[in-house]
This record gives sequence, structure tokens and C-alpha cells, in this order.
Amino acid sequence: MSELPVAEFLQGLREAHETYKHLVEGIPASLYVDAVDDLSTNLYTSPQIQTLLGFTVQEWTEDPNLWIARMHEDDRERVVRAHQESNRTGGPFNTEYRVYARDGSVVWVHDEAVLVRDENGEPMYWRGIMSDLSKQKQAEEKLRKSLDVLRRTMEDRRQLLLRLEDAQEEERRRIAADIHDDSVQAMAAGRRGPKDCPPRRGVGPGCLRGILSSFAASGPTLRSPSASLPGGNTCPKWPFRITTPRT
Repeated sequence: MSELPVAEFLQGLREAHETYKHLVEGIPASLYVDAVDDLSTNLYTSPQIQTLLGFTVQEWTEDPNLWIARMHEDDRERVVRAHQESNRTGGPFNTEYRVYARDGSVVWVHDEAVLVRDENGEPMYWRGIMSDLSKQKQAEEKLRKSLDVLRRTMEDRRQLLLRLEDAQEEERRRIAADIHDDSVQAMAAGRRGPKDCPPRRGVGPGCLRGILSSFAASGPTLRSPSASLPGGNTCPKWPFRITTPRT
């Protein structure tokens, strides 16, 4: 009777172990347990490390320098500093960085760990998880490039609008200058005297002014159908009468 409970206990322990194993190994990330030291010496790593980085569990566990050695050189100082700060304070370790996989490819990982303590509050080990962020980072990079292209396009359009506005302003100034020049020429033409009236041609402003000036003293009515102008020029006959206002 006494052997049955022991057998049942061992069977339950094996089942629990298998359940935990399937649970751990079914997560799409690598679970690990590290020592509380400067190298973060690995004590346990789940098999997903091989899917993540290409290293076997044995390789990752037996080489305490492998984690830092495979870290991207641009991230190493920052990550090691964060790791040392977590060891010092006991606070959570949570960061993102790049790691060189076995085949030389770069893998972005999100690494998060918490410090496990014993019943007396003494640090025991770090329990953490590393997940692959490569696809997310690739999507972020594509988005960043798209935004850069959009910003450049908007800046190009802004510069084009500025050039168009400058061209429109220049055209307005040119038109205004042309109008001013035409007005000056017209005013100059209006100041011409009788000598400006060409023979046997239509009547211009200078000719009309000459007629009015020549016969201003002749009374209120033009008695001659034509006028002789200085220099022998003549202006056409005018079918109208010039009158002066009554006083």
C-alpha cells in the first residue's frame, strides 16, 4: 500500500515536467537562467536558442563569453552597462540589441529578465526571455525610409511652390513696368504741338490741340472748314462747331 502513493507521486512529477517542458519549448522565444555575475554566466537556455541564433544549447551554455562576444559592437557598451546596473540595483533588465548569429546574420532581440531571490531576499539567479525582433525592426526601417521619401517629396514641392511664386512676382513686376512705360509714351505723345500733325493723314492729339490753339481767338464759332497750321501743314475739315460757354 505504501508503494502506490510514491509511484503516483513520481508519475505526477514526470507529467508535470513534460508539461512544463512542452510549455517552455513551445514559446516562440528563448527562455534562460543566468548567474548573478558580470558575465551573466548561462545556467540554462531553452532549445529555441538554436532557432534564434543558430547555436546549440550546449554551445551557448558552455561558453560564458559567447553572449557578449556575439553582441553587435555598436550595442555592446550600452547593453553591458545596463546589465551591470541591473546587477547592482537588482532592478529588471529590459533592452533591445543586435546579435550576430552563427551564420553571420544580424538578429535583433528583445531581452528581458528579472532577478529571482531566495526566502531571505538574497539574489539567486536571473530568469529571462529573448525574443526575435528582426521582422519588427525591418518593418520599422521600411516605414522610416518611406517617411524620409515623403518628407523629401514635400520639401521638393515646397521649393517648387516658392520658385513659382517668385516667377509670378517677377512677371507681375515686368507687366507693371511695361504698363508704366506705355503710359509715359502716351503722355509724351499728348504733349506734341501742331508740327506733329502729318500732312493728309488722320487727326492725332497734336493736330487737334493745334486747331484749338489757332482758332481760340476767332470767336465762339469756327468759320472755316479747314485750318492752316504753321509750317504749311493742314488738318482735315471738321464737321462740328466749337462754342464757348455763356457768362
